[in-house]
Amino acid sequence: MSESLVQLAYISTAKHPMSSEELNQLLSVARRNNARAEIGGYLTLTDTTFFQIIEGPSENVSALYRLLLTDNRHFGLNRVLYQTVQQRAFENWAMAFEHYPSPTAMPVSGFSDFIHPYQGMEKSAIASDMNANEMVEQIQRMIST
Repeated sequence: MSESLVQLAYISTAKHPMSSEELNQLLSVARRNNARAEIGGYLTLTDTTFFQIIEGPSENVSALYRLLLTDNRHFGLNRVLYQTVQQRAFENWAMAFEHYPSPTAMPVSGFSDFIHPYQGMEKSAIASDMNANEMVEQIQRMIST
């Protein structure tokens, strides 16, 4: 019997605005580890707010989430979605990434603006504006075009 495929999404707050170097290091390690664990997903950082969707085998996603709960780069994790899925939304992405820094942040290559309307919004406003499933679907459409 094969293990179920799940998606988990959460919102958290970075302890401080992250530098380009910190972001590049985080992404490099995450992409390498996620590929090994058959995990894919999407990460957005808006100033100091993270929104992340991770998907893969349920045991691997649960193990990663337990690690994320202890990661000292952020706090206040709020899981907004956990569901079994039939197929991956981010099949080709070990970790897709979007960054919307504060005006004083250094630019980091390869980032885009598609979640720009959410910049500066409180986490509760993002969650109430669209449910997590709708956000997953919108993100999937945006990165596949």
